[in-house]
Amino acid sequence: MCGIFGCIGRISEENAKKCIKSISHRGPDAVVVKELEGITLAHARLSIMDISESANQPMADSTGRYWIVYNGEVYNFLELRRELEAKGYRFRTDSDTEVILYAYIAWGMDFQYKCNGMWSVAIWDNLKKECFFSRDRFGVKPFYYFEQDGNFYFASEMKAFFPIMNERKINYRIFEKKDYFTYEATENCCIRDIKKILAGHCGSYRSGQLYTERWWNTLEHLMEVPDEYDEQVGMLRDFFLDACKIRMRSDVPIGTALSGGG
Repeated sequence: MCGIFGCIGRISEENAKKCIKSISHRGPDAVVVKELEGITLAHARLSIMDISESANQPMADSTGRYWIVYNGEVYNFLELRRELEAKGYRFRTDSDTEVILYAYIAWGMDFQYKCNGMWSVAIWDNLKKECFFSRDRFGVKPFYYFEQDGNFYFASEMKAFFPIMNERKINYRIFEKKDYFTYEATENCCIRDIKKILAGHCGSYRSGQLYTERWWNTLEHLMEVPDEYDEQVGMLRDFFLDACKIRMRSDVPIGTALSGGG
């Protein structure tokens, strides 16, 4: 599952450790804090692909310019890796994290369209002092943020902010407006001052300002469905089997669960 935390601004190493450890249940295999100029990044890792320490996060590219913290899994990372290797990129790990990092370097924001998976990712440009954020198409992986005392914080869970928040109050406006049924489709959170990047959105934080935009709209990417029933069945079978197969890529034992509803 993994957990991410970051502070663009200034935060003590002690407080950064408190924040990431508050969500260490998301990633018990390694908890790492990295201080850079202008940002502190932290990661709680659940090892699935390449369980070696070299694949721990925060992770940098070969030049040290770009740094990534990432929660999720991009299932087609092997295909993307081969495409990147053909462009001259070389890898030191067998992780999907490193593939995502170089995919961003190679294709910029367009890398999102190439990814088949679920993710919440932050990539720091240590030269431009900018941070890029991305959340997967349907918001499977969470991404929360808030600003305080001139700092910009982001994390996988709201509770990661609790150790450093000046005040923590319930956002009763959610209940007053009775929008709790549409809560997930808004940027609002149950804790006042905390917001979330919406599903299918990306953005960047630069010069003290957050900029976001929608990169994915399912209605703009609808597939053409065959008219014949047998062809529909065949298409569904192919997609279903491929989805199952590609999700079984793992360097650790996997398990499955099946529910018939109820």
